[in-house]
Parts: sequence; structure tokens; C-alpha cells
Amino acid sequence: MKKITYLFIAISIVFVSCTKEEGCTDPVATNYNSDAENDDGSCVFDIVGVWTPNSVDYDISVIATLAGQTIYSMDTSYTSTPQDTSWDIDGNMEFTSSGTLITPDDTESYTTSGNTITITDSDGETTEATYAVSKTNLSITIVDSETETDMMGVTNVMNYEMTINCTRQ
Repeated sequence: MKKITYLFIAISIVFVSCTKEEGCTDPVATNYNSDAENDDGSCVFDIVGVWTPNSVDYDISVIATLAGQTIYSMDTSYTSTPQDTSWDIDGNMEFTSSGTLITPDDTESYTTSGNTITITDSDGETTEATYAVSKTNLSITIVDSETETDMMGVTNVMNYEMTINCTRQ
């Protein structure tokens, strides 16, 4: 009887010791687990790094009204790439761990909270956007809305969404 008990204990120990630890196995991730042998899909990636913009998606709508009547309406969506003449992004964007955003044209500061990034330029003006980051891709979406009324009484409502798509260097 003792032999059977020892056999069950030995088999149990073998099975327990063969269990592979699960976790994030990607060393680039912020939650990398060097002990993990099986990737469980839990990897989290940071915005810190050098990113190359490869496309910008635009969604723009404008509605002009006069005395409550729509006199003009426009909706457009398009994508711009570095090959287009309308491309106006020069070079890479680098997000440092100290909260600095470096581009060929400017150096700004940034903070993140959840999936929101707030960029502050040298004049103290801020731009708030949402972002999504993976091991190799970053997308930053800026949404803006502006309403103005001109001297003729025409009210223009402009809605603007721009998503900058980048790859990690």
C-alpha cells in the first residue's frame, strides 16, 4: 500500500513540475515575464520609442446654416501617405520615457492616462488625443469640433478627426 501511495505522490509532483507558467513572453512589453513559457496574450506595450508615420486617415464634415436652414454640407474621408503631395509629416516621432515628444520640427511634452495622450507645445497649448499601441504599431486619433458664425450670420460647424498611423523603429 505504501508503494502505491508513493507512486501517486511521485506522479503528482511530476505533473505539477511540468506545468508551464503563462504570461507575457515578449521582452519589448512593459509586463514581460521572463519566467513565462506560454504567452497568454496579456502583453502590454508602451508608447515610448521611435515611431515612423506611414499614413494619416482624415474624416471631415462641415455644415453651414443660415437662419436654421442648411446651406452647405460636406463629408469627406481620405487617407494620406508619404507618397502623396498633401503629406505634411516630416520624419519620425520619438516619445521618451521622461515625457518628451521629439519631432524634426519641434520638441513638446506629453502625458498619458489610460489610452489618452495630452501633448503640450512650447506655447502651453494642449492637444488631447486617444492612442492605441501594440508591439509594432501606434495610432493616435485627434478629434476636434469648431463652431463659428461669420458677419453674414452663417454658422459653420466643422468636425475633424485625424488618425496618425505609425510603425515602431
